[in-house]
Parts: sequence; structure tokens; C-alpha cells
Amino acid sequence: MDLDIDSLKKSKKFDAKGKEGISNNNNDINAAMEEIAKSNYNKLKEIKEKKNRIMEKNKNKIEEEHLDKIEKGERLANKNMLKSRGIYRKRKQYQGNAKVHNREKFMKKEKIRKNMVKEYSSKPDVYIGETTGIRRDLIRSTKFK
Repeated sequence: MDLDIDSLKKSKKFDAKGKEGISNNNNDINAAMEEIAKSNYNKLKEIKEKKNRIMEKNKNKIEEEHLDKIEKGERLANKNMLKSRGIYRKRKQYQGNAKVHNREKFMKKEKIRKNMVKEYSSKPDVYIGETTGIRRDLIRSTKFK
């Protein structure tokens, strides 16, 4: 029996001014609320039981198929396959951590950029000589014949 609180409030027993029938009305509302809660609880319980029955049937089917495959000598399903994950590739450790993954990507791109572009270094105030040293085996002069 589904009772709504609004319908109880609109009934003749409900006295908004607070004179007669309030105690009866409150008891009616409380009883109605308890009845609604019980009916909802029972519905949820039935749904959960149905779900459990379906899960058990599926589990039994999987176990039967597994035993049939063992008898036929076919390849057995591993734990991941039974979980319906299928076969998936093994990922590197940083794949699950976005911060580390982006740091790795940045370092990789930085190395590539260092090869393409020379880093700017400001000129010193005082001459300190050749930074690479003098190459004594390099000759840039031209010989006249």
C-alpha cells in the first residue's frame, strides 16, 4: 500500500492550526513514512537478490565453459580474460602518472631542441681568450702560386 505524505497532509485529519487531531496526524505521517521506507527497502532487496542470482548463473556458465575447454585441450583463459579485461598491453610505470609522463615528454623534447638551437650565453665584459682553445692543426690561409 503506497501512501504519500502530501495526500495525508491534505486529508481532513490534518489540522494546520495545531488544535485537534495533530497527534493522530503525526502518527499517521510517521506510519506512512515507515511504510514507504519498508516498501523501498523490500524493492531494493528484491533487485539485489535478482542481481545476485544472475551473477551466480553467469559464474556457473563461465566455470562450465572453462571445464569443457580443459577436457577438449584448448587454450585456457587466464585471470584477466575471466575478468573480461581481455588481453591488453603492458604499459610502462609512468603511464599511470600524468605528472611524471609529462615530465618525461618535456625532457625528451628538451634534448631534441638542444641539438637544434644553441643556447644563448651573454658576452663577458673582459676578454678571456678562446673558449674552445687554439686549434694549431687548422689552417685557413690561402696559398698563392
